[in-house]
Amino acid sequence: MKTIKQIADGLGVPKQRVYRFIKANRINEAHQDHGASYYDNAAESYITSHFSAHAASGDVHQGASNITIDTPNDAVVGALVAMLQRELDAKNQQIAELSAALVAAHQAASTAQALHAITMKHQTDNEPRLGFFARLFHKPMKMS
Repeated sequence: MKTIKQIADGLGVPKQRVYRFIKANRINEAHQDHGASYYDNAAESYITSHFSAHAASGDVHQGASNITIDTPNDAVVGALVAMLQRELDAKNQQIAELSAALVAAHQAASTAQALHAITMKHQTDNEPRLGFFARLFHKPMKMS
């Protein structure tokens, strides 16, 4: 893993040009250590291939506005689209399974709530009705 400065020194280009290319292409660092960003071999080879291609063609410019973004070929795009579609299908399946589980849990909760209401009604129906003073002083009322 290398820092931006190490990559720039290896290419013989200014550090700022490498930094601008990384930001323009949204290349993520592999990790950071004490404020320094380290890039893995894949990112380094992508950066190196970009600057090597421009150096070979004589297309060396100063400034971020002159940096071009290489477009991937159709095979890479097709593979990425297929991979993303598989991931989307898997997520849709997970959503369907979780929705079914949520519906089942809601039905179980509704059934439990109805059963609890019936149980509470049954308990209150079997208790004798107490008069005002009996409720006030917690004494059962005598029925004559």
